[in-house]
Amino acid sequence: MRGYLYLLFYRDYRKAIADFNASDTLTPFLDYPQGHSVDYWRGIAYLGLKDYKNSIAYWNKHIAKETKDSGEDWVELEAFLYRGIAQ
Repeated sequence: MRGYLYLLFYRDYRKAIADFNASDTLTPFLDYPQGHSVDYWRGIAYLGLKDYKNSIAYWNKHIAKETKDSGEDWVELEAFLYRGIAQ
């Protein structure tokens, strides 16, 4: 997924978000690119932009979906950590 490359290697958060949004729209059946949800990756990208409101919104969405699907014990600790950093 190109958004992952923009995010982690180029730190181009805006391009990463655009790619995550496009990927989410074009491939609704692919929920976990690179092992995490698209909302997880968007949360990191918005955190990089210091857009804390959107970052928290995507962390909350990611955590809620993971909790609903598998239980809170299966939510990555990093999701709670990054959400806390954004607050």
